[in-house]
Amino acid sequence: KTDLRLSTGWAASGEHVPVLDPLVRPHWAAANAQVLRALAPSKQRSSDNNDSALLSLQRTLFHHVQMRRDVHVALRARCAAEALGLKQRAPSRSKKVETPEAAVPFGLSPDPWLPVLAAHALGLALATRRRVLRHNAKLKKRSVGDDAGAVEDEDAMRDQGFTRPRVLMLAPTRGAARAWVATLLRLLGAAEGAAQVTGLEKFEADFGAADYDSDDEAEDAEVDPQSLSRAERKGAEWSEYWGDFVNSDDDFKLGLSLQPGRLGGTSAAARTRVKLYADFYRSDVIIASPLGLRLLMEKEGTGEGDEGTLDFLSSIELCVVSDADVCLQQNVEHLKAVLAGLNAKPREMRDGTDFSRVKQVFLEDKGKYYRQTVFLSSHADPTLSFLFAQSGALVPAYGRALMEETFGGGGGGDGDKKLGAEALTGVGVPGLKMVFRRVEAPALPLAPDAKFKYFVESVLPYAGAHTCVFIPDYFDYVLVRNYLMKARDKSFVAVHEYSRGTEVSRARARFFHGQRDLMLLTGRALFYHRYKIRGISSLIFYSAPTRADQFAWMANLLEEAAAGSGADASSAAAASCLTLYTKYEALALQRLVGDGRARAMLTSAKHTFMFV
Repeated sequence: KTDLRLSTGWAASGEHVPVLDPLVRPHWAAANAQVLRALAPSKQRSSDNNDSALLSLQRTLFHHVQMRRDVHVALRARCAAEALGLKQRAPSRSKKVETPEAAVPFGLSPDPWLPVLAAHALGLALATRRRVLRHNAKLKKRSVGDDAGAVEDEDAMRDQGFTRPRVLMLAPTRGAARAWVATLLRLLGAAEGAAQVTGLEKFEADFGAADYDSDDEAEDAEVDPQSLSRAERKGAEWSEYWGDFVNSDDDFKLGLSLQPGRLGGTSAAARTRVKLYADFYRSDVIIASPLGLRLLMEKEGTGEGDEGTLDFLSSIELCVVSDADVCLQQNVEHLKAVLAGLNAKPREMRDGTDFSRVKQVFLEDKGKYYRQTVFLSSHADPTLSFLFAQSGALVPAYGRALMEETFGGGGGGDGDKKLGAEALTGVGVPGLKMVFRRVEAPALPLAPDAKFKYFVESVLPYAGAHTCVFIPDYFDYVLVRNYLMKARDKSFVAVHEYSRGTEVSRARARFFHGQRDLMLLTGRALFYHRYKIRGISSLIFYSAPTRADQFAWMANLLEEAAAGSGADASSAAAASCLTLYTKYEALALQRLVGDGRARAMLTSAKHTFMFV
């Protein structure tokens, strides 16, 4: 019941030896090889066929999840694959589910958390199925009199929930879900014939990348040069989630059922059987997006303001929220609704529910206290911290652990030094003066109004032509936009996540040619589209960007003005960058300037700080 705050280089559980399921252990080294090859090549070469080959961070995560703790991982574990020298290649066109070193051209490096949590999820699901099948056999023998003299403890036979699913994995896109399924199948040895998979061809058609060259069915068909150029230009994160080589659809749900096989068996009867697209009530693992489940909840509701709950989520024992920071860029209300509906008592009992075998914690409506929740995020965020704390019980039965990144030097485990530290180091505009100005706010509820008042009175009147105002939060954007529409003293264009393509093109052209003074750009619009706005000579961050890479991306757009080659060369010398922040944006600020500097900027008597 103790919160454990762990930094990136924390190694107190470095000696932990993971307990892997017997069916998973033979394939662990192969499944984790690509992670070691990317982040710790020396360890991978020296530990081939070693099921204990782990990064220090992987070992730490294994320690806490196998202690059944709720875990919030808030640190960068991936970087651009190109920066690590991984080969850039297009996704395989074969029907096998594969995850090569760099499955997405110019995408991110392999995710080290996937093998760990996939192995943990399989251990839970397979152990549960074995226990149920073993008890089924005992009850069958007892019913025919073969085992009539045996006395069985009633509690020992409680091996089920109200419904069968035990693991829920939430992912933001179909591409992310495909990576989870690929890892699960690799850990079960599907490629070596140790598992029999049904529904794989349909899965590849639904979750795989779009056919980038329908005229050529060759395995090594040439990739569209424009797609590769776009992926390289827009960056690794965009290519990984929204690029041309991934499926970015965010409305999906998939059930997987498992039938454990025999260890070392090669016959069809001895292999583990995996069924994709299984009925949810007959599934052991469910992989879905928050939107997909939310729509299903609305369908199951009464239509009178009651969204309803999903009965097949009533007995979940492990919930993994993958890429939670990406889910935050979607509608976070979907994630809130799904987490709130977990482990609720079913509205209708299924015919196959045997209450004599339902675990006592579910009967007493205490399943949320024993459910394990794992959040995976690239950075800490107040909204995610709140969701993580409120997703289950106020005090979970086995406690919580936090793995949080520290910034600005110090520590680092295997491969950590390759991930970079501060966003300021990513700005490549020579001589650019980056000014940070603290806005005083007496209390958190008053911070938005204080920020808006300061912006309107002290910043906006001095904003000249070719000024881009980057606003991370959409509600702040609406506030600023409405004010400008009423004041009419500044001409502006707006680019937000709901803008149509024609509107964006028209706005960018008018801003570049000086027909409008200001451009309002939202954080989600940049996250989804990675616009390269031209003509910016002055950049204003309304708030510290939640995603550190957005700061460097926007600041580097000033290179044109600094070089004097923009639409208005006379404004080149005036290239400037201003960031407004309050003391309640400490997490975002430390990702930009580092821990030590952020602490000083939040507590100093001065309000203005400049970096060159």
